Amino acid sequence: MDFRDRGGDQNNSYLLLRLRVHAGYASEWFGAFAEGQESSSTGDKRNPNLESDLFDLRQGFVTLGDARKFPLVAKVGRQELAYGGEFLIGTADWNNIGRVFDAVKLRYTDKDFWVDAFVSRPVIPKDNNFDTSNDYDIFSGLYGSTTNLVPWEESQLYFLSRNTGHNSPNFETGALVPLPSPRDIYTVGFV
Repeated sequence: MDFRDRGGDQNNSYLLLRLRVHAGYASEWFGAFAEGQESSSTGDKRNPNLESDLFDLRQGFVTLGDARKFPLVAKVGRQELAYGGEFLIGTADWNNIGRVFDAVKLRYTDKDFWVDAFVSRPVIPKDNNFDTSNDYDIFSGLYGSTTNLVPWEESQLYFLSRNTGHNSPNFETGALVPLPSPRDIYTVGFV
């Protein structure tokens, strides 16, 4: 707006509020966690408002396994995925709504390394509606970490895949975030 010769309101001051409430239970081999989130804004003139999502389920998952007794642990349900410095995979907490995934994740843990294998669908925030995941956007990968490759640092290796189909919703369908066009992306790297 600042670069337009004329037209448009260049002032849009608003207040963002975010409230999260959660409850959890953990036993030796089983855990459950639920978290709700209220993201609101006051005075925001944008339409649609990209920072508002009335009270919704942010996370809701169960965990199965005990890594101290058996090296494989499963986590199933709506959850955050955050790896490394969150440059590629993170919660986007700078945004008032943030990012979560409906996912199945398996973690194998050894004394010298850990590896996660996951398959997920990004959750699409929709104000005044229950947030659902994108059935046409599959994000999966392998992500591992070890201190054995280079003794003075933690090395992280990953293979990521994002496969988005033609029926994926987009911004015009009411989603609050820009969504990808149909594509298949594969990424291999290390940190």
